[in-house]
Amino acid sequence: MKNSSAYSLSFSLSNKGNREGTEVAQVYIRRMDDAEGPIKTLKAFKRIVLKAGEKQQVP
Repeated sequence: MKNSSAYSLSFSLSNKGNREGTEVAQVYIRRMDDAEGPIKTLKAFKRIVLKAGEKQQVP
């Protein structure tokens, strides 16, 4: 990945239960050109609260 490269990620998250719930969505990356670096690096996270039966798009 070059320094000027940019990626975007989005997905939907749904609560299929009958009570409110909280989830922490996490994004990990790995540099394929760095054999000595960490296997995974946490790059972003977001705490999401969903009501029972709610579905939300996470940018």
